[in-house]
Amino acid sequence: MTLVELLAEPASKNEVVADCVRVIEEEVAARPGFSGVALRTGYKAFQKMRPNVTRSAIVRLMPDMAPVLDQHWAEAGASGDRAAWFDTQRGRVADDLLAVTDRLAGRSRNAVLLRLYKSLRGSARDHVMAGVPRLADLLRLHLGA
Repeated sequence: MTLVELLAEPASKNEVVADCVRVIEEEVAARPGFSGVALRTGYKAFQKMRPNVTRSAIVRLMPDMAPVLDQHWAEAGASGDRAAWFDTQRGRVADDLLAVTDRLAGRSRNAVLLRLYKSLRGSARDHVMAGVPRLADLLRLHLGA
């Protein structure tokens, strides 16, 4: 089963979305240093403006991200060692996911959210790359080995 197929099932979609929220919150909390402080501050600002902003964003992003993630999952499987593939391909995975968020952010009409996104975008690649192993674990949980 692919992520696209899994997301077509409402119960499975809710589980995937909940796990994505958990992974994002864990990653935000784990980021060290000044950039981590900036990320946590921006994340809290997003949450104050819209308490369910993370869940809502995931629901909006998943139709565009799922095919990208499915492609990476298939390539990782063909490599014979998914964990190692995701570890060595962190930059590529991050770039592909950020291309989706950039495209969707470019369509946003919410000036405040767009300004916050732009202020965090410069360090986003490093943060997303750091989260790729957790993302791979999430995919393994829902898509199997």
